[in-house]
Amino acid sequence: MVEKKRNDNCAICGGELHDALVTTVEDGVAEGEFVIVENVPTQECRKCGEQWFDIDTMRKLEAIVKSKIVVVKKIEVPVCDFAAIAA
Repeated sequence: MVEKKRNDNCAICGGELHDALVTTVEDGVAEGEFVIVENVPTQECRKCGEQWFDIDTMRKLEAIVKSKIVVVKKIEVPVCDFAAIAA
């Protein structure tokens, strides 16, 4: 997640930015915990896919993660061990 002022071009590749709503996965407060946040407003590059969040959105994401504001659902996530599978 990268903070950026509103712009029309991507600072990574120069591609065109467009407004989008995305799902982001943020590290939670506890070790090994994460929070999935849906419908987050961003500017997304049409060329490389980099996502740019403004400072207000980043602050709201931090608040959501810290307080788990309005948890709308919980999901079960399978976890695989690459080393065990690839051996």
